[in-house]
Amino acid sequence: MQTSNPPSALLFIEGLPPNTNTQMMSLVFNQYLGLVDVRMVDAKPGIAFVEYDSEPSATTALNGLNGFQIAPGFNLVISYAKS
Repeated sequence: MQTSNPPSALLFIEGLPPNTNTQMMSLVFNQYLGLVDVRMVDAKPGIAFVEYDSEPSATTALNGLNGFQIAPGFNLVISYAKS
C-alpha cells in the first residue's frame, strides 16, 4: 500500500480507466461515509482526488478501496494526497 504522505482527508487516486467520470467515482467512494468532493484531473486521465470530511473517513475508504478493480484491468491505487 502506497501511503508515504501523512494521513489526511484528501486521497490521491491512480489506476482509473480513461473514461472514468465524477459520477462513477462518486458511486464508488460514496460507499464510505463522509465523502465531500471528487475532482477529476482533466489534464491527466487516470487520476483523481477524493476528499472526505475527516482523516479517519478517508483512511477507511483508502483501506477498503485500495486495489479495488474498478473495471477489467484497472485496479485503484490510493494514497494520501500531498498537502
